[in-house]
Amino acid sequence: MKKILKFLAIFCLAMMSVVLHAQTAFPALGGDVVTANGSLSYTVGQRDVGTAVGQGQTSLYEGVQQTNTVEELRVKTPARDIDVSVYPNPAIDGVFVEIPPTETNLRYELLTTTGRILKHGSLNDTKQKIDMSVYAASTYVLRIIGKDYERDFKIVKTK
Repeated sequence: MKKILKFLAIFCLAMMSVVLHAQTAFPALGGDVVTANGSLSYTVGQRDVGTAVGQGQTSLYEGVQQTNTVEELRVKTPARDIDVSVYPNPAIDGVFVEIPPTETNLRYELLTTTGRILKHGSLNDTKQKIDMSVYAASTYVLRIIGKDYERDFKIVKTK
């Protein structure tokens, strides 16, 4: 009986180590390949990659490589330029907005991609968190507005 219990305990521990492993990578290098037909981003040391095929196109998915992008959506150039930082992106529960200490009277609007304003407020500090924890995982637009200045940032919220 003791041998059976010992075997079951070892078996359960072995199965938990197989099932509970997390994706980890310490990539030595990676990069991007761009051609006329498309682009590919890769990381050497990536553990898990799958392939999806549909409508004549092949795309890779899964793995440990995560994108961290900030995209400015407007083509219109503001009358003056302000060094505004918005991070992290993708976000989980909110984003931080950093503005120079010399800037005053800036405000923000958080919008859906259809233009509906979800939240608005003023940027009073040089580093301020905009809470997005009550909103669903989706893509949003963060608009920073000031006198002679307006910029839109695409924010991807996960979870």
